[in-house]
Amino acid sequence: MYLSSPPASSQPTTAERVRVRRRRPHHPGAHRRHRRATHVEFAAKFLVNGILLTAAATSLVRLVPKIQEQRAELQRVQAAVAIAEQEQTRLKADFGRYFDPQQARAIMQEQSGWESSSQRQIVWVSPESAGN
Repeated sequence: MYLSSPPASSQPTTAERVRVRRRRPHHPGAHRRHRRATHVEFAAKFLVNGILLTAAATSLVRLVPKIQEQRAELQRVQAAVAIAEQEQTRLKADFGRYFDPQQARAIMQEQSGWESSSQRQIVWVSPESAGN
């Protein structure tokens, strides 16, 4: 047993530990060179981003008229399709009507003007053309 304090260890306690900051050796102009490199890097990034921005803007300016032309063409095609659909609907209705056997007599009357097949058509001729 120890009557006095325990023997001191060779390692300091946590309270005794102190961080020692090591100083870098001073190089003349190192700070200026670091700042210059940072400025060059910033200028290079700025230049590259400016070039990319210019390319993107130019592409958009070229695309806008083409998009407008395509929209106008789409509207023209949609109008033509609407007209063709109306014509198709009309032709389908006429087709069904013309090939319906129950409506054959009505269709013949429309196209020829005759009421029935037993009637005869009368054609009036002027006397000047009858003599020739």
